[in-house]
Amino acid sequence: MLNKKNMIIFVIIITPMVFDFLSKPLAQTRFGGINIFIRTKSKESLFNLPIKLAFNYLNQFHPQHLFLDTSSTRYFNIKGVGLFYLISLPFLLIGLFYLTKIPLLNWWAFGWLAISVLPGALTLGPPNVGRILMLFPILDFITALGIVIFLKRIKRQYYSINKSLYMLLFSSVVIIYGFNVNYFLRQYLIDSPNRFFSQWQYGAKQVAQYAISQEHQVDKIIISDSIKQGYIYILFYGKKDPVWLSQLPNKIRHSFIGYQKFGQYEFRDIDWIKDQNLNRALIVGTKTDIPKKNTINSILSPTGEEL
Repeated sequence: MLNKKNMIIFVIIITPMVFDFLSKPLAQTRFGGINIFIRTKSKESLFNLPIKLAFNYLNQFHPQHLFLDTSSTRYFNIKGVGLFYLISLPFLLIGLFYLTKIPLLNWWAFGWLAISVLPGALTLGPPNVGRILMLFPILDFITALGIVIFLKRIKRQYYSINKSLYMLLFSSVVIIYGFNVNYFLRQYLIDSPNRFFSQWQYGAKQVAQYAISQEHQVDKIIISDSIKQGYIYILFYGKKDPVWLSQLPNKIRHSFIGYQKFGQYEFRDIDWIKDQNLNRALIVGTKTDIPKKNTINSILSPTGEEL
């Protein structure tokens, strides 16, 4: 329960964020750019929005990305592996069933489940791990509850009668979990870096480091929008001081997230016909942005492909 002290702390923390959100036009906020309402025509919204919202909401619980495969799940992308181990599914179902028998706990657990996926349900695009992070603690809790109940039941039923059978069942759970962990690590550390290097923004770090190394050699550095949120990598790997950024007079915010320009840097689409005539400028882009004959430095993917 929230007491008065906790409520005051919560209000103090949330107030600056609320003022920042309200001080900008909706179109210039992150939510304004990604919510499911922005592409719905007003005449159709009365009929389409409830259906669209319901579909999007239920899609966050789709077993495909929860337990089987996250190839199309943003910010995770691992083939043959879900956000949760497949072995966890029966224990999750046991935990869910057990929760229905505990009135003081089930409203809290099911309420958490219900609101945890709202950020994903209200926004565009395929399931996004970053938007359903609050789903992880509650599903892990319910799964752990299911495991404890399962082990207690088989211990009560078999331990006193047949200890060997009990140990076999217990060991089977451990071994299957171990297999799941091993398979996940193999897919995450070996397969995915080669298969999903584009989705994982491979090369963005190298791009930023090279651009930073050239700051004193050129007057302007243009980084293609093909490198998503390229400004983040410049600020992070360049160890740019937030005070330095806040005091820059010529910075330009992006329409709803990040920056289009600060200091020497511009973050935008490359128009090679015009941009190739710029003096003392470094142009950073993908192989589709800059003709190969004009490339002075390239970054290769883990598979040897030029990015």
